Amino acid sequence: MTLTERRAQFVYDAARLAAQAAKAPIVPVTWSQREDAFREQFVNVIERQCGPHRSSSPEELHGSWMQAYFAMGWVYGEKYNREERIHPDLVPYAQLGQLERDKDAVFVALCEIARQWIYDQPEAREEGRENTALQQRAEAAERERDELQEPLPCEHVGANLQPTDGPGDACIVCAEIAKIMNIMDAERREQARLINERDTLRADLGRCMEQVRVIKNRAEGISPDMDRDTLLQVLKFIRTDADDALSPHPTPAKEEYW
Repeated sequence: MTLTERRAQFVYDAARLAAQAAKAPIVPVTWSQREDAFREQFVNVIERQCGPHRSSSPEELHGSWMQAYFAMGWVYGEKYNREERIHPDLVPYAQLGQLERDKDAVFVALCEIARQWIYDQPEAREEGRENTALQQRAEAAERERDELQEPLPCEHVGANLQPTDGPGDACIVCAEIAKIMNIMDAERREQARLINERDTLRADLGRCMEQVRVIKNRAEGISPDMDRDTLLQVLKFIRTDADDALSPHPTPAKEEYW
């Protein structure tokens, strides 16, 4: 039996047990009872799911399952009948009940289990080598600290992460978190500065609008019959009133000339 065939039988048998445990309305027959055409297409599906082009979408996998069943001569029917090849789940994914959707999600999870943990013994997996190397570095760092009788600086060094060589020998996670927090603090300070600048501009605009209003109101009271000296005096007071509109400390009240 090949590796893919072992994986396929595992996924099929585990999915069958899951259907029994969930009391699903349709529980498949055993792997040995399935027809050759089904087992062949199922092995092909598992080979794809354990390869680089695997899918993690239950909806997509349900569509592939429907295509395979149609190709084997199955048709839709409300009541399941294996002999006549009638299946009620041959409908779009959106029309499936929750149990049937769960079945597709379980299939995705079982394929991932088969991909990661069912393999030929001599096969060297890259992921396993990387995890082993990280674990060895973490264990070496922990032994070194035990010899020096120094406590671990944080919880991350014992989590398969290599400590840095920076000040305090902080782990990679802590160092990255510190960088991110510094960036966030700088962004918050810049945001506060921009908000303060915006509020200042709004206040200046409000004072300018008040100055315009004062000048407009005062100017409406100027008589065309005023002599030159009186007109100059009035304009002087208009300017003073306008300045008061911008000043938080207005000048004392003035005598009205109109």
